[in-house]
Amino acid sequence: MLSTKKLKEYILVEITPRLGDMACSDLFFCEGKNGSPEGIYVFQKNGKYFVSYSEKGSIFGEFCTTNPRDVLWEILNGISSSIAIEYAKNNRVQGQDFRRTLFRKEIEIMAEFGEDFKERKKRIINNILERFPYNDCSPEGQTNHGTD
Repeated sequence: MLSTKKLKEYILVEITPRLGDMACSDLFFCEGKNGSPEGIYVFQKNGKYFVSYSEKGSIFGEFCTTNPRDVLWEILNGISSSIAIEYAKNNRVQGQDFRRTLFRKEIEIMAEFGEDFKERKKRIINNILERFPYNDCSPEGQTNHGTD
């Protein structure tokens, strides 16, 4: 079991070389409380790792595990989504479902951290697309639904 300090070192060594310092700017390696600044809070307590989120002064979405790699996944899920949304907004393809670019970028980011992260993200995205297929519009206004 890594201490919070060692967990921080592990997380930063994994993320910073791949995504840069800015990707970690909203990470706090301590227990978040209501009223804490917005961000992702990561800490170890009583033999478990915790990840929680602060938004608008409230803590929510507490995730708990004993595996540091799962902590990395949980953190990256939020970071990769933010990066991918910004990328997709700046690289929109007219007539194409916004999520095509978004999901491709999320998979690309997760692949930087290993095949296991890439495949896990693909499974999650495929589950989403089974329920909510892509909704592309052709220039003529016709809709094309699909999962590819």
